Amino acid sequence: MIDRLRHIIATCFVLFVVFNMYGQDNALLSYVLNKDIATNTSSQSYLSSNIVTSIEQDENGMMWLGTKRGLNSYDSYSFEEYNQIDGIINATITDIRAVGDTLFIGTEKGLTIYDVKNKQVTNYFSEIDSLVIKNNYIYYISQPIDNKLVICTKGGTSVYNLKTKSFYIPKINNYMPDYEVRYIEYIPTNNSWLVATSKGLVIYKDDNQALRHFYSINDIENTLPDNSLRCMHKINDEKIFIGTSNGICEYNALNNNIKRINLNDLTASQSPRLDVSNIISFSEEELLISTYTNGLYLFNYKENTATHISKFDKRYAISENYIFDIYKDNLGSIWVATFTGLNRFENNFAKFSTVNIYENGSLLSINYFLDLQYDDNILIGTESGIKVFNTRDESIVDFKTFFNSNENHFESLYVYSFFLDDDNRIWVGTRNSGLYIYDIEKDKVIDVSEEYAIPRLKHAVVRELVLDEYDNMWIATNMGLCRLNLKTKTHLFYNADKKNINAIPNDDIFDLLLADSLIYITTGDGLSTYHYDKDSFVTYHLSDSLTRGDVVKNYGFFDIVEGEDGRYYIGSYSNGMLAFSPDTKEFKTSRRADNIGRMVYAIIPDNNGFLWASTSKGIMKYSLATKEITNYDVNDGLQGSEFTPNAFLRSKDGFIFFGGFNGFNYFRPADIKLETRIPEVVVTKMITNTGKRYRYLKDGDTVHLSHKNNSFEIEFATLNLFRKNQVIYSYILDNYDKEWSYNEANHRYIEYSKLRPGTYVFKLNAANEVNIWNENPIELTIIIHPAWYQRWIFKIFVLLILLLSVLIIIQQRAKIIYQRREQKRLVTELETQMLQLKQKTLQLQMNPHVIFNTLNSIQQYILNHDVDNAVTYLSSFSKLMRRILNNSNERYISLSDEVEAVDLYLQLESMRLGNRFKYQINIDDDIDVQNTEIAPLIIQPFVENAIIHGLIPKKNDCFLSVKFSKISEDKILCVVEDNGVGRKFSEKMKQEKGSSHKSYGMSVTRRRLETLTKISNDDFSIEVVDLYDDNANAIGTRVNIIFSFHD
Repeated sequence: MIDRLRHIIATCFVLFVVFNMYGQDNALLSYVLNKDIATNTSSQSYLSSNIVTSIEQDENGMMWLGTKRGLNSYDSYSFEEYNQIDGIINATITDIRAVGDTLFIGTEKGLTIYDVKNKQVTNYFSEIDSLVIKNNYIYYISQPIDNKLVICTKGGTSVYNLKTKSFYIPKINNYMPDYEVRYIEYIPTNNSWLVATSKGLVIYKDDNQALRHFYSINDIENTLPDNSLRCMHKINDEKIFIGTSNGICEYNALNNNIKRINLNDLTASQSPRLDVSNIISFSEEELLISTYTNGLYLFNYKENTATHISKFDKRYAISENYIFDIYKDNLGSIWVATFTGLNRFENNFAKFSTVNIYENGSLLSINYFLDLQYDDNILIGTESGIKVFNTRDESIVDFKTFFNSNENHFESLYVYSFFLDDDNRIWVGTRNSGLYIYDIEKDKVIDVSEEYAIPRLKHAVVRELVLDEYDNMWIATNMGLCRLNLKTKTHLFYNADKKNINAIPNDDIFDLLLADSLIYITTGDGLSTYHYDKDSFVTYHLSDSLTRGDVVKNYGFFDIVEGEDGRYYIGSYSNGMLAFSPDTKEFKTSRRADNIGRMVYAIIPDNNGFLWASTSKGIMKYSLATKEITNYDVNDGLQGSEFTPNAFLRSKDGFIFFGGFNGFNYFRPADIKLETRIPEVVVTKMITNTGKRYRYLKDGDTVHLSHKNNSFEIEFATLNLFRKNQVIYSYILDNYDKEWSYNEANHRYIEYSKLRPGTYVFKLNAANEVNIWNENPIELTIIIHPAWYQRWIFKIFVLLILLLSVLIIIQQRAKIIYQRREQKRLVTELETQMLQLKQKTLQLQMNPHVIFNTLNSIQQYILNHDVDNAVTYLSSFSKLMRRILNNSNERYISLSDEVEAVDLYLQLESMRLGNRFKYQINIDDDIDVQNTEIAPLIIQPFVENAIIHGLIPKKNDCFLSVKFSKISEDKILCVVEDNGVGRKFSEKMKQEKGSSHKSYGMSVTRRRLETLTKISNDDFSIEVVDLYDDNANAIGTRVNIIFSFHD
């Protein structure tokens, strides 16, 4: 029976995470609370607590998990948490029952009924609803019986009518109210109820309301093992198994017999008490029994045999022995709820069997296989010696035990290759430790490097050995190819020689194949063939067309095998699986987009036209007829994603073996079937741009969104397939998408952004790995409601307002047109005034007396024979006139042009007046004079006024200062300051002389600036300050001119 158990678990379950100590993988995956890691290899989220207390699956395949901290759903990809925020009672969940779209959730503090479809929660408490539930602590919720659920509590039972959605408390005569009811089963053949209580078993008959009690009596075998009953499991109306706090028993409903079952006697377990938490069917004649203290028991009730499974079991280890619940889902997988997380034995649809080999607590990598050709024994080379695996009983023993050998030579060697010769001797190649021959009959080990004087082999990696018809043993190593003649005991090494095109291309040799009177050799630099007649090599590389686009070209080849189509198939480092034609000498590759980066190691043909290959990403199946590729990974039960290059075998009894770093897989190709089940899809999650979440949406559901939630992401999954990683999804959003889109299984979501208000229908479908689509896509209606300002009533209101507004606008239009015309007229007048003022300014700066004085000065220089000064004066005057004329034609000029005009004017006046005054022009460093633009002809009138009215009346020590400084981001202050006689003295002198001359320069400039302010955004101001000393004597005049500038 134990052998059969091993076979069942070996073929039916796949380990996801936890590996066995020594032997077959038990298909166990533990989900444990872990807040330090953002994601899990199997799930993108966490359980709400690592204490899992109950398990249930609904009709759509969604798993529901009760924990110490609320409810969780699991869609095979991620967990979703439901808790008090969703209305669920905040307490430990004791049981879950899914009925249609409703979950009945029992807790230690009350009952929750959760309408999954409508997302409505109703809670019931004994303090408030005493006619609903007798006690808040709920042990068990039954399966529907005649449209009724029986709820078992610490205070008795309640019944919920699924049709009327109402509760009632059954009244049973002579029933003790202080019994805790833990479980209940109905026997329809005799219309009776089996009630498991805290004080024994109660049988109640509906017909006559008769009660019968069964108790535990010490040392009497046909009584209950203990009065504290935990659970029951009905095989049929006759056979019911009962779990207690001290083991299990079988109850016969026909004759009322009870038979105790001692699991300790049937197993090596010696637990003092087996506190049973649940019992479920494992197969037609086997039960799986969980306990609170001692793990699991697999019990065959027909053969009366059992196997114990615990966290200390080396082969079928579970994460924790404290188990609250067990459950078998609709795919045949077994879920185990423990004190430290969730375990799952997943049904292995692909039928890959996984074997792990541990030594001293470390997992050994597998390097080579050899079929010993008798008694189904397979020799295995590992990183720590040789093991022997038997495919019949799946036993593993070490080399010394199997051969009953006294030799300890291979125990610690890194074994890399084998060869079984005709003399029943095993050649053993190692990594860096030499090559050996083990003579089975003589129990003797021969060191080849010493026996045949080949010292280079002592430190070589021996990867492959083949024997040809000439008694040459060809040895593939990392130091070249060695030919050892067993008759003459001579050897020769073939090594790479770049100068010799007939030499082997690379010393790294991986595989050898004898075919076509040649030796095919895979190397680290291409494929080579050895020709006996010429004792030379011919090398073949991939064409440029096959390696185009490769960032790094790598011609490393691994295994080579002959296909039934006459071509040779080769595993490569970066070009997938290659096909080499011996006729055309050309390569073809199987590489495709989803296999980029996949290294192909070993290739094995089967009898059905397929090639099986181990790769760096799992196992690949290649059809020689259709060229189609099917990939298998850890989700299909493989030992891991990565395999080792030389670890492969097709045994004589039809098994294919592939070895990797976490053990090895073996299987019969005919058992690896494609899944034809039609996929059922659900929307697992919908999240809007504001974070609003909708979970577990089904076909026909409607989601209402506000206008603010018009962007969202939809996640989906298939819940009823084994090979979910091969699913293709299709979807379309009616009223938005123009055609169906397609996503692969690793892209189970779609995003929509900024949808307009309206009604949309999201349609979702899926196809399995053989491209069978569900004929009925699910439909999800999404209604995005408009904002209040987008509704029709608001639009009508706005339309009325617009009509009224149009009337007002028309009425005001004429007034606006008139105002614009008037404004235009005023602007025209201002521009005309501006032009006139500009012309006056120009006239002022070019008035006749200035020209007259200039000509007199030039004439005087000539009369005085001062030709140089006459020429200089005339040149400066010409420049000034030209600068004034140029500046007058521009609306804005650079500050440098304005300063140049002022400087030329000051030069002329200083020369004309015999250098009676000095002047200075200062500009702050933070002013870019070239790129700073101002209105023209501003400064010169103020400078002229300072000279005529301030400095000329003064006899000596005359000085004029012009200073520019930046006072804001768009304002410049120009200060024109003289140390002349002042305005009052100048006015007095004019009156004494009887002069009636008026200076219009400053007033015209002021008016021009005021007009410019009106027609532009520029801002100007002028301030004249009289300067006095401490004795109130006039010492000059300062003019502060603030004007706008532009970059």
